[in-house]
Amino acid sequence: MKELWKRYREAILYIFFGGCTFLVDTGMFFLFSCLIDLSSGTLVLHTFSILSTVIAIIFAYVTNRTFVFESKAVGIKAVSLEMFRFFSARFFTLVLAEVLMEITVIHYGLSERLMKLVVNVIVILLNYFFSKFWIFKKKTGKFDLCVFDLDGTLVNSIYDIADAMNHVLEQMGKPAYPLDAFYKMVGAGMENLCRNALPDGTEEEIQTLISRYKERYIGRCAVLTKTYDGIDELLCKLRKKGVRVAILSNKPQAQTDEVVDHVLDRSVFWQVIGQSDSFPIKPDPQSLLYLIQESGIKTDKVCYIGDSNIDMILGKTVGVCTVGAGWGFRGREELMDSGADFVAETPEDLVQYIF
Repeated sequence: MKELWKRYREAILYIFFGGCTFLVDTGMFFLFSCLIDLSSGTLVLHTFSILSTVIAIIFAYVTNRTFVFESKAVGIKAVSLEMFRFFSARFFTLVLAEVLMEITVIHYGLSERLMKLVVNVIVILLNYFFSKFWIFKKKTGKFDLCVFDLDGTLVNSIYDIADAMNHVLEQMGKPAYPLDAFYKMVGAGMENLCRNALPDGTEEEIQTLISRYKERYIGRCAVLTKTYDGIDELLCKLRKKGVRVAILSNKPQAQTDEVVDHVLDRSVFWQVIGQSDSFPIKPDPQSLLYLIQESGIKTDKVCYIGDSNIDMILGKTVGVCTVGAGWGFRGREELMDSGADFVAETPEDLVQYIF
């Protein structure tokens, strides 16, 4: 049932709200008829009919835009163009319906009841295709869903990670690491980061490091962490174009949420997934497959963007377009060697690639 809904959701909602539109049209005409004396005759009836039809068309536009086709057009110009196209299409199909009825019933003497049914089916189909392919036009970019890694892709978090880790290591009497060392240590989740920081440590020491690092970092994960130059503009353009945007990180969920809430604009993101008990860490494909399934978007319209070999392996395993963030922690060579379809040196390069 869930799969059936995903496949035919648009058509089901369109038919449902089409029925609601008919009820609105009929109900408004009845309401006008009850409120005003009808003794003035045909002119008043025609006025009522026009008013109720206009209200019904406005209702149809709002419901189709919001619930059926989920239009992402923003700004007065874009929305006005949609409304113009919508009203034009409705006017055209209404005129077409009248012409078809006159030709088939009056000139050829066909059954009026049968032809009303046939004409209404034709009108519904025409309005659906007008809405889908002309009024609420789909995005013009290559992708409908862009999934981003977080650290080293959207934000430069290396300073806060290094600061928290070195602080705890020094507390434990262990040597600290230079900043550059962390570029290779991060990416596989917090537990692996701690194990990399204590390669010769006992399991007890590693668990102590994990616990203390987690406590230290959660309160300081957005002190020096910033978005990379051009990321805010990239995310803004994706939103304006109606592309769904998600985050998929190996950073624990609480830390991921903290960084997103303090450094990024959460409203941009359709979903934000960090490391939790729900999914294994990347490059296991379960988390990305979940996002794709929930979105209902085909894999050939999905782009995964990350800065490490783990991200490239994940994207290629799932079978989506896999783009390397060359500005991130690992660099172009590792990304190309891991099978990236494209390596963007800057977020601006990524904009050009997507659109």
